Amino acid sequence: MHEPLRFEVVGSAGPPKSQGLQAVADGTLLITIGSLVAGGFLNELIKSLATRDSKGWWGFLLALLVGLLLVGIGLMQRHHTRRRTQVGVVPTIVDKSRNRVRAEVRQEPELHSSNNFALTLRVSAELTGDNERDYQILQEVVAETRRAASLATELNSDTSKIHLIPTMPLPLGFFFGAHMNHSDPREFTVHSIRRSDGSPTYFPATTLRERRSRRDTLIVEDLQSFDEGDPAIAALAVDLQAQGDQFTHPVRQTCHDLGVGHLLHLKRTESTLPENMDTFSDTVEQIVKTWKQTQLPSEARRGRHVIFINGPVSISIALGARLAATDHGRWTAFGYDRDSATYRPFPHWPPTHRRSGIQ
Repeated sequence: MHEPLRFEVVGSAGPPKSQGLQAVADGTLLITIGSLVAGGFLNELIKSLATRDSKGWWGFLLALLVGLLLVGIGLMQRHHTRRRTQVGVVPTIVDKSRNRVRAEVRQEPELHSSNNFALTLRVSAELTGDNERDYQILQEVVAETRRAASLATELNSDTSKIHLIPTMPLPLGFFFGAHMNHSDPREFTVHSIRRSDGSPTYFPATTLRERRSRRDTLIVEDLQSFDEGDPAIAALAVDLQAQGDQFTHPVRQTCHDLGVGHLLHLKRTESTLPENMDTFSDTVEQIVKTWKQTQLPSEARRGRHVIFINGPVSISIALGARLAATDHGRWTAFGYDRDSATYRPFPHWPPTHRRSGIQ
């Protein structure tokens, strides 16, 4: 019988400090001293300028600058301390039958979280190869992730943000995001592994909430309609790795095999995405806006939806939260299987509606 998943604490901050030590650690002492020094000598400097007494003028100015420097250092300490009150949650779903994940690679998200956040919680599971059971496992991982975030918030009222450092296949990432839901009152930041050389290994990539978009990062092709396809089935294909025909050909073949009626294709043509939060968030916003504003026939908008995506799992999670949170039963996410060189559906094709009221 399958044992229920439970999150684990794999890293936490040290024991609570005394008020005096806390004042030193969070920059309060430096800010206070710096403010007193800067304020006192600013007053003296103003008096000196008002009376045109140049005696000691340079000393007052130097002391003022020292006070401001102390305030600046204190504010930097406070920013670092607030970051350390944040919580990292590491949801990991491994498909051992297709992905041989080295132990040290699986530990990298935990190490990143422990090095940057006050508390690290881990939720991990392995897939069985049975889509129905694997979908249940996914839902359990989501439930434990939300429970871990709730507990962290209850234990520390200063916890301002929950950081997700996920490891999972792209199709599961889409439904992980769909069940996490972008309307959750807590702020979730999703981290992504850095593929290019650089430090740290992970970086904050996007969020589950809507953000203001600054620019478009993808090329949008015209909506394709297939006469032989079912007009009630629409597919969204997103090539974030600039794979071109290597991505497009198997996607179109799969759409033909499934009887997809409409295909919306967004792509990179020159390079992969620059690895920063602004670019990743702009990409999510463009995909969501394009999908919602595309003039799909009403039967396709109300019908079944398919998504093909390559690239970072952080973007897949964000798209799931933004596109499928309220009607994930309409969606099927397809992941590319290198062994068979085909796309495999998750969780089902055709999808089975899991929300009451959806016909």
